[in-house]
Amino acid sequence: MDGPLIYGIMGVVLVGVGLLAIGALFVVKGLSTKSMIRAALLEEKASTGPPGEDGIEIQVVDAKTAKLRADQVKAHTLGRLGPFQALVRADDQENAAFFLKGLTIRTALNLAIVSFGVADIAVGAGVGFMLAGAGTLALGLPLLFWLAL
Repeated sequence: MDGPLIYGIMGVVLVGVGLLAIGALFVVKGLSTKSMIRAALLEEKASTGPPGEDGIEIQVVDAKTAKLRADQVKAHTLGRLGPFQALVRADDQENAAFFLKGLTIRTALNLAIVSFGVADIAVGAGVGFMLAGAGTLALGLPLLFWLAL
């Protein structure tokens, strides 16, 4: 083997392994973030509210149940009071405080939904990096050997 081929092989291996490592880091960080969000929601005992007609209370542990709970809070708050601007104009402090509590809960739940989405994007990007690294190794090394012939 001559010098340029060895340097080419080293370059392909370094790029491929580097992409695999970056991808693995993204996947690990994304999954750990999702588990951290789930743990925080479980610690807060966030649920879909009191048991309904069917007697089921669902624990909020993912984006789907967080969205369900945020929609419940929104329907309850807006159904009782209407838009916030009407409360501001009416100068009704008790109802305004109720509305702001509901708004705070919805904001926290929506933040959980977005956080789950960002964690999913990180996992997806990690898988993409890992595929790029594996492709670099799988295609680059044989191509270099073929060019050396």
